[in-house]
Amino acid sequence: MVYSETYDHLKKLLSHGKSTILDMGNLEKHERDTARAIAKDYKIPTILIYVNTTLEEVKNRWIQNQKIDGGRKMDEKVFNKAQEKFQEPTPDENPIVYNNKMDLGKWIEENLNQRL
Repeated sequence: MVYSETYDHLKKLLSHGKSTILDMGNLEKHERDTARAIAKDYKIPTILIYVNTTLEEVKNRWIQNQKIDGGRKMDEKVFNKAQEKFQEPTPDENPIVYNNKMDLGKWIEENLNQRL
């Protein structure tokens, strides 16, 4: 249901000519394909930014988030299921890859400014 509502909202924004960042799980390739197909229907180009984060770092961040008062909590079963479902972007998706060891300013200049 969440994905359906998100895709509906994406369609609404794109139909009004809005630039959009679809910041959601997109864990599986078919989910990313759906978002790209929606954008294609509106003749909008897409960019996939893959924030490549090690499983160890993801787990550490999840553990830290669980400790934040008032923060959104994710059940451990849900967290583990998400890790199982994740499909790394494939070459045909033409992802722009970023990781936290890269210089962000340089990465933006080399990857995003060229495409925008």
